[in-house]
Amino acid sequence: MTVDPSSGNVAATSGIYPGGGVDGKFYASSTANNASVGGMLSLCTYNNYSWQTTFNATADNDSLYLFLAAFRDDTAKYGPSGVTYNLYLQANGTTGKIAIGIQGGMSGYGLKRDGYQFRNCFQGACTTSNPNAGRTTLAAYGTYLTPFSAGTGSWNNMRAVRVKVNRSGTTGEHFHIQFTETMGTGSSATRAIGQSNGYNPRYDINFNLLDTSTWSGNTFSAYDEYDFIQRYDLCKFLGSKKIGYGQGSQPSLSFYHITFTGNPSQQEIIPPDCGNSQGPSNTVTITATTGTTTNIIETNNTSSYSSTEPNVPKVNPRVNVSLQTMPSPSVSIVGLSKPNVKLSTQIGNKPALSVYNASQGGGGEIKVYYGGNNTDMLLGNMYPKFRIYPYITEQEMVATKPVYEAIFDTIPSYYDNTSQSNILSASTFIPWSGFCTGSSWEYIVRPSYLFKDKTSPSDVCGLIPLHTHLIRQSPTVKIFTWL
Repeated sequence: MTVDPSSGNVAATSGIYPGGGVDGKFYASSTANNASVGGMLSLCTYNNYSWQTTFNATADNDSLYLFLAAFRDDTAKYGPSGVTYNLYLQANGTTGKIAIGIQGGMSGYGLKRDGYQFRNCFQGACTTSNPNAGRTTLAAYGTYLTPFSAGTGSWNNMRAVRVKVNRSGTTGEHFHIQFTETMGTGSSATRAIGQSNGYNPRYDINFNLLDTSTWSGNTFSAYDEYDFIQRYDLCKFLGSKKIGYGQGSQPSLSFYHITFTGNPSQQEIIPPDCGNSQGPSNTVTITATTGTTTNIIETNNTSSYSSTEPNVPKVNPRVNVSLQTMPSPSVSIVGLSKPNVKLSTQIGNKPALSVYNASQGGGGEIKVYYGGNNTDMLLGNMYPKFRIYPYITEQEMVATKPVYEAIFDTIPSYYDNTSQSNILSASTFIPWSGFCTGSSWEYIVRPSYLFKDKTSPSDVCGLIPLHTHLIRQSPTVKIFTWL
């Protein structure tokens, strides 16, 4: 049985799908009743697609699978090389439930808390359940939210159901899944031949790979049960992936009356690098980080707060915090001296102290190098600047107002083979005319920075000033001028 696309009514498959015999379906034989999850994946990969199929089984009451996105990790990006990762839809005849999950048949590579290794189990062979690793179920739906009935004896009693999966979004992040009612001559089937059997919106499932709040069902919710899930845990399934069919200890299973439209593999969509939870990176150069994610710390999602005390309500939604860190790079300034350099210090019988004669020439040139934590600067999210303050010798203190200030809006960079890192450098000419050489002969240079605000919801980033002269032990250099 299936649904006639022209009328929306239940009809015999042979009447609308003449080629739907042995050669027109995927079939698990009567001997496929084993503990392993088996199936097949497509040769091509797809980003967005619309996929419909009807399924039924004439025996047993175990699980059937639709693999919504799957791929083989031959580069060992997410774990051992050669592991196949899958995002699945599962229907179980015993419980009558529908589940959305990952790693069907291989829970060892499921969701886990940071710091835990993958769960080394095979087909549930672990004697105990580890709450911190090997978690595979994202959402489960039962009772009135599925067309199936628990305890009906077998799939044969429920007969056929048609399902439709729509995948959409720039990187295929959105899934919309629909089901009809059960149909056929089985004792528990709810629609007979000739009766209308369109997709029932009550059974609709919608979830987003990048929105943990949608990983939620009426009988199980990863969003509520796993306090360690993170936004990018399913990032690996974005982009063009394979689809497929499978079964777990379910013989005599057929998928038929299949229709499918999707973008061809020649238009493959490569998923973005979403964050640390996506897996270990093979790249060590600075280009592995994106401008919107570097130096951003997001708290792990935590369970909704629920108290056992009377009259204390449950707190929902959960509190999430996004924190932007602003690390300072290492700074080297050519032509100036550090504050610990004394007048008597010599290098090669020459004074180590940088001395400039204000009466000769209009100014002096300094060159600044930025290394270390300079990622934000490389990505255009951070702008270096500096101020020059007079040092008042009589009071042994630095003046509160600078005599000179400059900002670098464009800084060239180069790759240093010795340190194996990217270095930014810039030079500027400092005019002596702005210096109060009549009252001060010693000056302090203090670097500071402007950072873009990457936590703001606005598309236009603001600037966060970070002046290092407000931070203890800020880097300083001295300029000595003589009249």
